Amino acid sequence: MTLLLVHTSCATADEADRIATAVVSEHLAACANRGAPIQSTYIWQGRLEKNEEIPLLMKTLPEKYEALQARIKQLHSYTTPLVLAWKTSDVDPAYMDWARAAVTSNE
Repeated sequence: MTLLLVHTSCATADEADRIATAVVSEHLAACANRGAPIQSTYIWQGRLEKNEEIPLLMKTLPEKYEALQARIKQLHSYTTPLVLAWKTSDVDPAYMDWARAAVTSNE
């Protein structure tokens, strides 16, 4: 069984909490973990930018990814938010059962 880890970076802790609450309560993600502020350095519209961001890591099933990605983009304040997913290769079977139940309980 495969579990996806989905990452985005948010402008504020409130935004990360709002996205986390929405995607978990809508059964698009089984869990969301908000991290401590990080310093991001990047080029945006030709300018070097440095900003504090809040990382958000979500766990979901591959079949929920498209809807999760769309919902993150809908709720996010950035014009082009990062939505990055990794497939896991090994997941504890009990955790996988819990995650599957969490994202399919409204179907």
